[in-house]
Amino acid sequence: EEKNIQLQAECSNLEKQVNEIASKRDAHIIELDTTEKILYELKDKVYKTNRTLDARQNEYNLTKSLVENLEGFPASVKFLKKNARWIKDAPLLSDVFSVPEEFKVAYENYLEPYLSYYVVKTRQDAILSVHMLAEAAKGRANFFILEEFEAYKPATPLLFNQAKAAIDASEFADAYKKLAAYLLDKVYIVNDEIDIPDDVPEGIIFLTRIGNLSRRRFILSGGSLGLFEGKRLGRAKNLEKLDKEIGKLQKQLTGEKVELDRSIAKLESL
Repeated sequence: EEKNIQLQAECSNLEKQVNEIASKRDAHIIELDTTEKILYELKDKVYKTNRTLDARQNEYNLTKSLVENLEGFPASVKFLKKNARWIKDAPLLSDVFSVPEEFKVAYENYLEPYLSYYVVKTRQDAILSVHMLAEAAKGRANFFILEEFEAYKPATPLLFNQAKAAIDASEFADAYKKLAAYLLDKVYIVNDEIDIPDDVPEGIIFLTRIGNLSRRRFILSGGSLGLFEGKRLGRAKNLEKLDKEIGKLQKQLTGEKVELDRSIAKLESL
């Protein structure tokens, strides 16, 4: 009986140990499954981030090439950028404005006649450029002269139920505020042509959001849209945004790879 009591106590102790080990085993299996799932998710995240980073890097390289080579601009513009030292830091109008993607075609179509204009600080810069082009027989160029906008007074904006002022949907540096006002003061964006009032006030211009139609008093313009419309406006600004986005993606990718390495090490340990 004494031996029986002793064996029962030993059996009870061993049963307790078995239960503890079984509990640890179950927890270990759960942790193993969880780590495998996390590892799978991290691999997927790294793959997607890598793809996004590659896409943004390619877009950045293409945009940089377009900006540096002034693709789509007249030979006179390229000549001045390359040879006129006073033009080196002068932006083209296409690089002054930045607008949301949904409005790019509308703004670009409206500003089309001015996109290749240089924005220079002084009249002297423009005169020197014109003389250089004439002497080299390299064509003609146009200039907006910032110092002459100092006296310009923007018009008082009008209120329309279904339209927003074009200047409110665009981004530009403070130095170009009056230039922007001069070009966009009386321009309004509407979602669709049905939002344009029947009686268009004198001097007011309405643009549809997608850029297929513009309306001013007595005049309506529009038609089909080309595949490459909306690609010239805001290239320089887009380059800055892409550079920042690429930096964030690179940092994100590094963090995700560190997490992935930790999960792989933990899985191997488990």
